Amino acid sequence: MKQLLILLACLLLQNMSYALPTRKVLVNLKPSESLLSGEYVSNIHGDSYNFLCVLYDSITHDQTIVYNGIRKFTAYNIELYYIDLDDFEKSIYQYSTEEGECINIENEIYGPYDRIFYYHDLFPMWYSGSSLPSTHYINRHEFSFKQMGEDFFHYNDGTIYKINDFKSDYISPNKKHKAILDESKRMVTIDGSNYVLPIPVDEIISKSAPDLCLFDDGTCYYVQDVIYVCDNKDFTKDTYCFYITPSEVKAINTEIEYFDFDTHEIKLLNNRRDNNDSHNPRNFWNLPKEIYSEEKGYWFINYDFYLQDKSKRHSFFAKWDHDYILIDGKKYNYACPIKAFYDNKSNSFRWVSIEKNQIVMYNYSL
Repeated sequence: MKQLLILLACLLLQNMSYALPTRKVLVNLKPSESLLSGEYVSNIHGDSYNFLCVLYDSITHDQTIVYNGIRKFTAYNIELYYIDLDDFEKSIYQYSTEEGECINIENEIYGPYDRIFYYHDLFPMWYSGSSLPSTHYINRHEFSFKQMGEDFFHYNDGTIYKINDFKSDYISPNKKHKAILDESKRMVTIDGSNYVLPIPVDEIISKSAPDLCLFDDGTCYYVQDVIYVCDNKDFTKDTYCFYITPSEVKAINTEIEYFDFDTHEIKLLNNRRDNNDSHNPRNFWNLPKEIYSEEKGYWFINYDFYLQDKSKRHSFFAKWDHDYILIDGKKYNYACPIKAFYDNKSNSFRWVSIEKNQIVMYNYSL
C-alpha cells in the first residue's frame, strides 16, 4: 500500500510539472513607467524571446524603446514604422525634439523638420522577424516633410525636391542601374532601353511624382496616379501600376493583383500575406480596442485571445475582464495577457503579461 501511494504521488508531481508554465522576465519597469497602449511586438517563436515594446514615463513624459530587454532609445512622441526583431539597426521610427521632428531610418537620422510624414504606396508597413518574409528592397529612405511652410520630398538616393517638382533620374541602391523618367510620365528609360507605359492618351496624369522603385537587378516597380479636374481642383481618378522587366512592361490589375516585393512576382490578392495575417506579430488592423467599463468607471484595453495548437486538440482562452486564463478548459490564476501566441516549434502556448513592475513571458508546454 505504501509503495502504491508513493507511485501515485510521483505521478501527480509529474503531471503538475507539465501543467505549470515557466516564467521569464522580459522588462523591469520603473515605478513611473507603463506600457504605451498598443505598442508591443513579440516574437511568434518562443525560444528566441525577441520582442519590442515602448514604455511611457508619467513623470518625464518620455517614451522609451525597449528591444530584447535593452533600453535602446528615449524621446518624446515615438512613432514606430518598421521594426526588425533580428536587427534593431534596420528599424525605422520617428520622434520629437525641441527643434522639431526627426526620423531614424536604418540608423541614419534625418531632421529636425517642422513635420515629417512617413508613408507611401511602396512601403508595406510590416514588422519583420525570423518567422516572416523580409522585404529585401523598398524605398525605405523616402519621406515627405514640411519646413518653413513649404512641402518637400526626400528620395531614396538622398535628393530633395519640392512637392510636385519633377524628378527625372533614379538610381538603384547598388548604384548599378539608372532610370530616367520622361516629362510626359508615359515612358521610362532603364539602362538605355525605353519602356512605354500603357496609360491611355486621354488620361490626365497627376502632377505629383510617381512612386518609382528601381531594384538592384535593374527591374522597376512604377505607380502613377491619373486625375480628373473639377472646379479647377485635381482629384485622383485611378492609379496605374506596372512592373518593368528587360523584356516587357507588366500591368498590374490592383483590384485582383498586387506586386510582391520579396519575390518580384505579381500575385492574386486573395493569396496575400498582409497586415491582416494572424502570423504578423503586430496586426495594425486588429489592435485591441478600448472599451468603457460602467462598473469600474474608466476605459479598458479589450484584450481577447483564443488560440489552438496545430492538432486542434488544445486551446488557450483569455479575456480582459477575467482574472484567470483557460487552457484546455482548466482555470489558471493568471491575468489576461497583452500578447499570446501558439509556438509551433516547441508545441506550447506563450503569453506576455504585465505584473506590477515587470513584463513577463509564460510558456506552457503541451
